[in-house]
Amino acid sequence: MTGIVDRDEPCRHCGAIAGRELADGAIECVTCGSVAPDPFVVAKRSLGVSSR
Repeated sequence: MTGIVDRDEPCRHCGAIAGRELADGAIECVTCGSVAPDPFVVAKRSLGVSSR
């Protein structure tokens, strides 16, 4: 974990703005604990681009 960050979009589950950035770029909500994947990683996977 890298620390507390402000999210670009509120949590889909509880609406909180604060989150923890995880090592893979995902954001974990500090309020409810839900994890949202990094949108750039999701986009790369949908395009078939390797993240390495």
